[in-house]
Amino acid sequence: MTRPKASARPPISVVFATRQPSAHVGSHLQTIEEQVRAVGGEVVVVDGCGQALPGEPDDVLSWVKSPGSDVYELRALGAARARGDVVAYTEDHCAVAPDWCERILRAHRERPDVEMIAGAVVNGSEERVIDRANFLMVHAANLPPLRDTPDDWVPSSANVSFKRAVMPDRVPEPGWVEYVLTAELIHSGRVMLDDRIRVTHVQSYGVFGTVMNHYHAARSVAGLLRVLSPTVGRRVLARAALAFPYRQPRRALRTVRRKPGCGPGLGRLLVPMIVLAGSAAIGLFMGAVAGVGASRQRLR
Repeated sequence: MTRPKASARPPISVVFATRQPSAHVGSHLQTIEEQVRAVGGEVVVVDGCGQALPGEPDDVLSWVKSPGSDVYELRALGAARARGDVVAYTEDHCAVAPDWCERILRAHRERPDVEMIAGAVVNGSEERVIDRANFLMVHAANLPPLRDTPDDWVPSSANVSFKRAVMPDRVPEPGWVEYVLTAELIHSGRVMLDDRIRVTHVQSYGVFGTVMNHYHAARSVAGLLRVLSPTVGRRVLARAALAFPYRQPRRALRTVRRKPGCGPGLGRLLVPMIVLAGSAAIGLFMGAVAGVGASRQRLR
C-alpha cells in the first residue's frame, strides 16, 4: 500500500488502531474526530475487528478494515495511509485531553528540530489495585511531570507523534515504528517530552486478564525484536527476562515516588506488580526461545 496522493497535506493525521468493539472506543474516537476537524486534519481508523462505521468516510475520517490483523499490523497500515505533516498515535482504550490535537501541533511548531514528541499518560482506572499496578508497570515513566526517564525507556503508543520526514511511504514491518524508528530517534537526540499533551489510560481486565495481557505484550515485544533488531538475540532477551521480576517493579515504584501526589498507597501495589512482572518475564523468555506465537493476536 502506498500513501494516497493529495493536493495539500493536512496538518495532522491521527492513527487510531482498534481491535475491540465497545462503546468506549466509539466515544474516544468521536472526541478525536471533533478535535481533528477543528484543526483541518484527518483520522485514520485501522480496524481489525469489523466495527460499524460511525458516519460516512470523508476527507477527514477514513476507515481501513483489516479483519484479524494484530495491533502492530494495524498501526503499520495506519503509518502508510496517514498523509499529515504530523502523524500522531493513541490507543483505543485512551481518552485524549480536550486540547490534545492543538497541543501536539503547537509542540511541533515550537520545536522544528525534533522529529518525535511524547506526551504524558495518566491513569483512568484507579479503583482496583490490579488496575493501578497494571498502569504503573507500563506507564510510571509517562506520568507527568515527564523527567528522569529510564535509559531503556520507549515512548508509549498511547501518546506519541512524529514529523512527516521520518515516517515511511509504504507499509513498514509491524513494530518498526514502535521499536526501530523510536530507538533511532532517541539515540540521535531528536525526541522531546511534553507533558502538556495528555491522554487518560482506561484499562481494566480483571486479575487473570491483566496477568495474561502482560504475558502477551512481553512475548510480542520479544518476538518482534528478534525479527527487527540484529543486536537483540535470544541471550539478550533471556537475560532481560531473568532480571525483569526484580528490576521492573522496583524501577517503576522508584520513578513514581518522585512524581507529585503519587506516593500514598504504593506499598499495596508491590505484590501485584511482582506478579505482573513475573508474567511478563515468562513472556519475554518464551518470545526469546520460541518467537511470538499467538501473542500478538491475543494482545489487548
